[in-house]
Amino acid sequence: MIRELDDNIRQRGLTTQPTVLVTRELNQSLGGPVAKDKLWFFTSYRYLLSNNSVAGAFYADGRQAVDDNTLKQGLGRATWRANANHKLSYFYELTKKFRGHDGLAAGVDEVAANRRPPVHYSNLQAKWTGTLTPRLLVETGFARNVTKFNVVPFR
Repeated sequence: MIRELDDNIRQRGLTTQPTVLVTRELNQSLGGPVAKDKLWFFTSYRYLLSNNSVAGAFYADGRQAVDDNTLKQGLGRATWRANANHKLSYFYELTKKFRGHDGLAAGVDEVAANRRPPVHYSNLQAKWTGTLTPRLLVETGFARNVTKFNVVPFR
């Protein structure tokens, strides 16, 4: 909860408080069987936009500064049951994050903030599960996680 600015806070130099300017979220998913008792899929997509004003931070033209963020995320999964004893699953996720004014705060000049171009996160997994005997279950898999992160000075 954000309380109203009182005289004590204003005397210390904080004249504006943070506010939510825009927030949007869209989530979609779809899944189900492709071939009965053999092949299934699931997919999902998420879009999130969140722009908030920054308390006590202003652009050169006098407008209150904004912390602008965007997230786009998609994932997919497929599972194949080769027979009653063997199953193979595959999963992939891709996330891209953007932040337009990272580090912007009260008393920080706009040009001192960093701009985070879309950051790329991806996750890949594959797994095989096999029931070799009534007493022996074997699982093996592979996973890969990639993060491409870059921060550039605001221009």
